[in-house]
Amino acid sequence: MKKLKPGARAPGDRVTRRLLLEYGNNRRIRTTCQRARRFAPAGTRTRFGARAAPGLAGQVRHICGAAAIAAAALWAYLHYRYQVSSDDAQVDGHITAVAPKIAGNVVDVLVDDNQPVKAVQVLVRIDPRDFQARVDMAKAALMQAEQQLRSARVVVP
Repeated sequence: MKKLKPGARAPGDRVTRRLLLEYGNNRRIRTTCQRARRFAPAGTRTRFGARAAPGLAGQVRHICGAAAIAAAALWAYLHYRYQVSSDDAQVDGHITAVAPKIAGNVVDVLVDDNQPVKAVQVLVRIDPRDFQARVDMAKAALMQAEQQLRSARVVVP
C-alpha cells in the first residue's frame, strides 16, 4: 500500500485516518487501535485517543431507536397505503348530453347508474300536471271563442 501524503484522505473513521497520517500504513498500530476500541470499557478513551465501542446500554439504545423507526414506518405505510394524491389528476369518461323535447319536472327516473339503454327507451317520466293545465286553458279559450262566435251570429241579422 502507498504511504499517505499529509492532508490526504484515508479510509475508515476519524481516528483511523489520524493514525494513518501519523504512523503511515503500519498495520500493527492500526489493528492495535481497533482492538483497543473493541475491548475497552464503554465510554472510555483508548491509548490512541479513540472512543471505545458503545456498551450494552448503547446497543439497547440503538436497537430501541431502530425499532421505533421501523414502527413509525409501518404505521405510515398502513395509514397512507389506500390514500391517493396527485397534483396532475385526470379522469377518463364518456359524457353524453341528454336533452328533452319538452321542459318539466321529473317525476320518476326509470334507469339506474351505468345501465345500458337503447335509443327509444324511456329514461324519465315528466310531471303531466303542467301540460294538463295548458290543455285545459286551451280548451277554455276555444270554448270562449266559440261562445263569442255564437253571440256574434245572433246579433247579426
